[in-house]
Amino acid sequence: MNYQDICPHDSCTGCMACLSSCAHTAIVLTEDSLGFAYPKIDTSKCVGCGLCEAVCPANHPVSRLFPQKCYALAGPEGLLRDTASGGAATVLSRHVTGRGGVVYGCSGEDIRDVRHIRIQSVEEISRLQGSKYVQSKTEGIFREVRKDLSDGRKVLFIGTPCQIGGLRNYLRRDWDNLITVDLVCHGVPSQRLLNENIDNHKKRYPRLVEDSVAFRLKKDFDSPRARISYGFYFRPAPGEDLKSIRWYDDPFMLGFLGAATMRTSCYECPYAYNVRASDLTLSDFWGLGRDAGFKSGRGVSSVLVNTSRGAGFWQEVLSALPAGIGVRERKIQESITGNGQLMCPTRRYPSVDLFRSLYPQEGLKKAIFKSLRRKRLKARLLRYIKSLKKLL
Repeated sequence: MNYQDICPHDSCTGCMACLSSCAHTAIVLTEDSLGFAYPKIDTSKCVGCGLCEAVCPANHPVSRLFPQKCYALAGPEGLLRDTASGGAATVLSRHVTGRGGVVYGCSGEDIRDVRHIRIQSVEEISRLQGSKYVQSKTEGIFREVRKDLSDGRKVLFIGTPCQIGGLRNYLRRDWDNLITVDLVCHGVPSQRLLNENIDNHKKRYPRLVEDSVAFRLKKDFDSPRARISYGFYFRPAPGEDLKSIRWYDDPFMLGFLGAATMRTSCYECPYAYNVRASDLTLSDFWGLGRDAGFKSGRGVSSVLVNTSRGAGFWQEVLSALPAGIGVRERKIQESITGNGQLMCPTRRYPSVDLFRSLYPQEGLKKAIFKSLRRKRLKARLLRYIKSLKKLL
């Protein structure tokens, strides 16, 4: 078969706007050596309409705006326990589904097949909660969004900035009943790398409970030492306590936090700046001042309001906010300076090319531990020094 690129290969984000736009099934998905999916044109089926090229945000970038307002949000204790950060995405989702709208977001219910799903009830929101450090699949989702919009439903779409860009180009016009929310993104590893990591752990823990896999936990939640901790967590067998593997000892997490396993486009991401492509932007509020009055370590969300539609929706949410949810208006720059991905894309270190050269022959574990050897040793040394200080 003769395949043709839709955009420059290294610029493709995998948003799948092109796949959703083709009525002739002329777009096929091919995987690179790391498992990232790249859509290409099957020229034997293509009718030459050019729609796939036209909706591609790598070819036709969407407009972006500097935020108008910034807020810090933290839910009550019950909500904070269930969410990765301060619970902002859950608050927005509850507001929309509670009023007859629908929400699209990333689900990790099947950790081996992370994808966007559609929900329309408050009870379903738990399906979207938690961090999923992998690129979610959006095949077919944009078409569902357009149908809901055409039917007059209120739609909240939550995704990475590049997915927002793809959706906006796919829809080809603004919809008053659509609210887009992007999550500040560090970059995305592929599903193949995550699945290989799970398989490696299952060699030691054959009964590993896959739906217990998590990448960050809120530790010592009820104490003044509460903190968000990164690692690879899972139940070795049903009913057993979580197994905690520190991030620098887990190949997947070391590769993710060491920025060695990202999609190529992530290293030159056009969205990783303080101008945003969505109505609202959510992230952890790193660097939040103590004067905000929130307890540290339990998670606080940053909410950037970027558009007039986003501002109207946000005020609507605030006016109906349930008791127990804390919201403080903050300076925009406070959120930006506390989050590197609001200032520049993830840096492509030499370890990236080393990992990519080693992976096809040696697999995830050996390739990561060799390419990020110094970072791992440094993390271990720092932890050892910290433990010594506690003894003194």
